[in-house]
Amino acid sequence: MIGVDLAFARQRLTIGLSDLPSSLIVMKKELRDSFLSLRAYTMAMVAFVGISFFMWIQTEIPMGTNPIVEMVVALLSLLALFYAVVFSMDSVVSEKATRTLPLIKTAPISSASLVLGKYAAILVTWGAILLTSLLYFLLGGRGLVGEVALDKLVLGYVSTILLASAMSSVAIFISSVSSSVKSSAMGSLGVLFAFMGISVARQLFSGFESVMQILNFVRNFSLIRYSSMITEQLFQGGNGLYLGVAGLLAYSALFVVGAICVVGLKEDVA
Repeated sequence: MIGVDLAFARQRLTIGLSDLPSSLIVMKKELRDSFLSLRAYTMAMVAFVGISFFMWIQTEIPMGTNPIVEMVVALLSLLALFYAVVFSMDSVVSEKATRTLPLIKTAPISSASLVLGKYAAILVTWGAILLTSLLYFLLGGRGLVGEVALDKLVLGYVSTILLASAMSSVAIFISSVSSSVKSSAMGSLGVLFAFMGISVARQLFSGFESVMQILNFVRNFSLIRYSSMITEQLFQGGNGLYLGVAGLLAYSALFVVGAICVVGLKEDVA
């Protein structure tokens, strides 16, 4: 059974990668819809205002370059998580709700192209939002904090792209198996808050060794943990950079392929 499933997944992924023009068509359509919606502009505004706020704090209470950059990356990482859920939770199930998913079988767009196109559009939109947030540094904000460590800033931005990629893949997968937009939204938000709740629970139950053992084990599977490994090495001298990157990439690959398989099965049944 596992061999058959892996063969099916490989077949669907191969079809999608070999038909990149169809994926690009889907991506362009999703980008057009995103930039015509209020969601992308709201996220961009929050990112810009948030960074501006941190820069204002720096002018009132000088903290040095690295703390400011770390705070900026932390803010963008949090935004990346919610952005990924907001833009991904209805990505596939909305096609079902509007009764367009069954048409995939007769259209020159495969299930893999559909998922990959939507996934790519989400990452491109997040990249555009990051560029908007970077405007503060490019337009003079850099002078407020001295010589900003651009290498750490860029790597921090890349870490938020990896985080958005991983969370988006999870939300897209949940959307592919959900029966309605509401259930997809609840499922995606539930997973996100579960990831975030692990960190809160570790603070609340820090004095209970048996509970901490369970929480620490579960935390090893949290994508927020992998993101933290990257930023800890960038700003606090940790050593989990490569493991963090590998973990986020594994999340992305696993759940994107899973979504492709689910949509492919529904396409065959339709």
